[in-house]
Amino acid sequence: TGVQTCALPIYGLKLVKKLFLSANKEYDVLIKFRLDGLTNHSINLNWYYGNLDKGIFMPSNNRYCLDEPFINVNDQLYLSSQEKILKVLDLFDNLENYITKDNVFLHPETLLSYHLHKNELKVEDMHMEHYIIRK
Repeated sequence: TGVQTCALPIYGLKLVKKLFLSANKEYDVLIKFRLDGLTNHSINLNWYYGNLDKGIFMPSNNRYCLDEPFINVNDQLYLSSQEKILKVLDLFDNLENYITKDNVFLHPETLLSYHLHKNELKVEDMHMEHYIIRK
């Protein structure tokens, strides 16, 4: 259902943001990575550290969005600066408005894409692929 596949994972973002804010620490890079995922390359944090001003970095594959004109995104793995990732984590707080007022389709990647668009966060290619390991 939409609640299990969309709302609960997005609510998880709100909980993660609450944890970061309560820790009251600064981080150079934040990474959202599904634990059942696998990449085809290692992540060179030194390269990303020097390029964080470019936007939110996502893998080249498994990008989806069901609503034109928004871009396809991957909600399984992304990284950026703490400032930008904290903006991404605001998605849950805007969920009701996006669905009821802006008529965004209840679909995780579509909502994320719309949220990035509304917050003027650019998506950059990680030049790697990410896969979910399924049994």
